Amino acid sequence: MSVAEIEFRLADIGEGLTEADVVEWLVPVGERVEEHQPVVTVETDKALVELPAPATGVITWHAVEAGTSAAVGDVLFKIEAEGVTHTTHTTPPTPAAEQATPAPPRGRVLAAPATRKLAYELGIDLTTVQGSGPHGRITKHDVRAAQEPASGAPGGGGATEPVRPRAPRGEDRTTVLSGVKRSMARAMTRAWRVPHVSEFREVDAARLLAVQKTLRADAERAGVRLAFAPIFAMVTVAALREHPIMNAVYDEGTETVTERGSVDLGIAAATPDGLVVPVVRAAEQLTLLELAREIDALAEAARTRRLTREQTGPGSFTLTNTGAYGGWLGVPIVRAPEVGIAGFGRTRESAVVVDGEIVARPLLPLSVSADHRVVEGAELSAFISTLERLIAEPSRLLLGAV
Repeated sequence: MSVAEIEFRLADIGEGLTEADVVEWLVPVGERVEEHQPVVTVETDKALVELPAPATGVITWHAVEAGTSAAVGDVLFKIEAEGVTHTTHTTPPTPAAEQATPAPPRGRVLAAPATRKLAYELGIDLTTVQGSGPHGRITKHDVRAAQEPASGAPGGGGATEPVRPRAPRGEDRTTVLSGVKRSMARAMTRAWRVPHVSEFREVDAARLLAVQKTLRADAERAGVRLAFAPIFAMVTVAALREHPIMNAVYDEGTETVTERGSVDLGIAAATPDGLVVPVVRAAEQLTLLELAREIDALAEAARTRRLTREQTGPGSFTLTNTGAYGGWLGVPIVRAPEVGIAGFGRTRESAVVVDGEIVARPLLPLSVSADHRVVEGAELSAFISTLERLIAEPSRLLLGAV
């Protein structure tokens, strides 16, 4: 039987992926694997992904340790494959005894997630711990050793004045952004370069609340949970159809604007791992209940890190429901290359004047931001006015869209 050693390199497994974090090795060195058997779990900016063995054979080398990152094109592992007719010429890893152990880059801590968790539980600052593992990697033993009190301190000779005990200082905690949070940080940096124009309204939502209450009972009978997000999505889609300049993308390189024929609506979702924006494709083709099902499915996929590339690719407009988290009014940031984003806050009772009398009405905070290179102030005002009208008078739109 022919045997060859194959290098497995990290490929671009996501939209524009440049690097990934190695979370866990599923197969140790020296163990036999079958073709397509998962070997390693990596974390991209959108999901946890298990990478499979390219052939049946024995894992001979882990090139990257768990808890560290690898760039696209880097070797992740080597496998001595059976039944492979070609041979990949690679330089075998230098034995550990012959390797110099370089110090980790300044400011970077090499430690596995389990080691970091132990350090956090024990209150140990990893930046003060000397790692004994390969390349200065900190092990659990290093963390426990750092917790042991120093002994042999010299004693004082004479009497000293009593010192009032002071409460210990709080410990700083430094973490390296990874996965979703790192992707979000980079996206927000790019977005901040966009010249924004924003406008705000408070909309009377009394009729919207009444319609939602009526439709919620119908939806429950159909087995669908009807929250406010799909209603906001339906209203936003209708407004975008009236104002196509808001449903567009801007290409900085060619300085061109493309008004999209369909509404690919991004729904900002907070997850334990960070903010992600799954996309409802062709949202204008969906009924209200279909929107509710799709948004719930995307939210669940986001929470469980199972979003696909199609579900996280570029959209044409984004919606953020800050009211779901108790937020009142904020300034949403445009998600380039999109040119617009709408934010819906938390409805609250407020005193307003109606027909010359002061009455209490539920007011919904509404904010819209746009890329001012593409959208003029008048166009933004027209769009948010349409949103305001559809929210204040939702019956015709929503009752016919179930």
